[in-house]
Amino acid sequence: MKKPLLLVAVSLLVLGLIPGFANSSHATGWSQAFQENGVGNFDWMEIYWISGSKFDTPAFSNFSDTTWILSYGNDAYAVATGDPLADLTFNIGFVGASSDPLSFDFLAWNGNGLADAAHADWNGSGWSITGCDPTGYNPPSASVPEPATALLLGSGLLSLACAGRKKTSRS
Repeated sequence: MKKPLLLVAVSLLVLGLIPGFANSSHATGWSQAFQENGVGNFDWMEIYWISGSKFDTPAFSNFSDTTWILSYGNDAYAVATGDPLADLTFNIGFVGASSDPLSFDFLAWNGNGLADAAHADWNGSGWSITGCDPTGYNPPSASVPEPATALLLGSGLLSLACAGRKKTSRS
């Protein structure tokens, strides 16, 4: 009975080591307030890390509207959702010192339609934010973990281990 429990414990430890499965908070970091407005209503936002300092956990915080929440986030990609509105202030958190350069892309969505797209660069002392044409925007691929796939793989390995144990105990 101890071996299956050990396999489960080892599986949980391995899942904790896979990026995206374990949330961690950073002891150092900084945040910047942003405001999205002037594009009509939007009901979800995405940020994609491009280079430099990564996003802190949580990436989005301090929403001016209480219906808005961080729906998903890791150090390279985050999604926030809430009731449709045309004006929202929020913070984005970053790891490291505020003198560290970074860049990311920001998207605001209205349902399935892209309402706004922008590229933001921080040079260590100031922002440069460039609007993008939402109709032609192609976001970078984000590393999004797939928990269901990892769970399926883990349960399959556990089943094989149990089946192998039963086979050797019958011999």
